[in-house]
Amino acid sequence: MLEGARTPVKRVQARVGDGEVTYAGSVGFGDREYVWAKDHAVDDLLAEDWRSAAAVLERLGSPARLALLAALLTAPRTRAQLQEALGDTSTGHLYHHLRELQGAGLIAQRRRGEYEIVAQAPVPLLAIVAAALDLSTGLPA
Repeated sequence: MLEGARTPVKRVQARVGDGEVTYAGSVGFGDREYVWAKDHAVDDLLAEDWRSAAAVLERLGSPARLALLAALLTAPRTRAQLQEALGDTSTGHLYHHLRELQGAGLIAQRRRGEYEIVAQAPVPLLAIVAAALDLSTGLPA
């Protein structure tokens, strides 16, 4: 069994480009439930232009933006609640991060001054964070 896997996974020796990458999840927060499953053929992934992935990863590469997303995972939040989640920061700084997350298609403004995570984002976002945490375990402190 691979480390961290919940079900036995058979190790298969594959040539570069063979295989498939799959991620899936089901998460619930209060009355909101998100279910997601996605498969990607390795050949298709290698053939893609990764610049759009880089743009999303760049937007996620901010501790402040990840804190905002973590706060929005559980429920929609007002500007004041999001300001509190960031702690000691200016309103301009908050709006800068909110614009970046909106530009990435990860959050939406429900009403004036109230934000929510978009329905297709929770499971992929948590998968990205989980993968980043897995990758970071071998890095020097």
